[in-house]
Amino acid sequence: MISLFLVTALNASDNGLDMVNICQLSQKCGLLFVTKKASGIETITDLEGKKIGIWESGFDEVPKSAVRDNNTNVEWVPILSTINLFLIGGIDAMTVMWYNEYDAIINAGINEDELNTIFLADYGYNIPEDGIYCLRETIENNNEDLEKFVRGTLRGWEYARQHRKETVDTVMSLMKAAHVPTNRAHQSWMLDRVLELFSSDEGVKSGHLTVESFEQTQELLLNGRYIRREIPYTEFYIPLINK
Repeated sequence: MISLFLVTALNASDNGLDMVNICQLSQKCGLLFVTKKASGIETITDLEGKKIGIWESGFDEVPKSAVRDNNTNVEWVPILSTINLFLIGGIDAMTVMWYNEYDAIINAGINEDELNTIFLADYGYNIPEDGIYCLRETIENNNEDLEKFVRGTLRGWEYARQHRKETVDTVMSLMKAAHVPTNRAHQSWMLDRVLELFSSDEGVKSGHLTVESFEQTQELLLNGRYIRREIPYTEFYIPLINK
């Protein structure tokens, strides 16, 4: 099993990996562009001719589609996980996750009221992200164990929702043991924002990948030529619970 963004999983399926979604954790898009208010950049079209930092590691399908569909020409600047180029003014905007890099910028010393946020969901790109995937042959051979895993995962996230201090305490302890630098304020922000993204709309069951979200994501990838063929929803998504 593996956790992947929906766009990443559809790309992998298009490339021949016989993989299925068994639980869609994320229900909303956490991607946005962040700019400094002093730049005057407040909308996607304001990015015309500007430099935008984007991760070399991937996850670029949604931001690039949003810019292209709004007939905006930009210079994409590949970056790693650092926010430093944005801090020193080397780029005009940066692609960030609402639960991570955006807060890291604030922790680095730029006040929230000095920033503009351009949420891609506000432009119609509310593409869900993290889901749980496995090979099709795995679900055929281990259906019962996978169902237990999915139920346990959803229960775990619900426990985290109801016990946030304990959850952050546990994360801080594990990161300290692994010598990974962090701070409590950032981890608390991350937990709260991730839980927001995992919250289902009214009428949508927790862990469910809706037909609408799937088709919107697939259309975005087809239009951007990230994938070459349509993938049937009923083949790609095999819910183990909440049927």
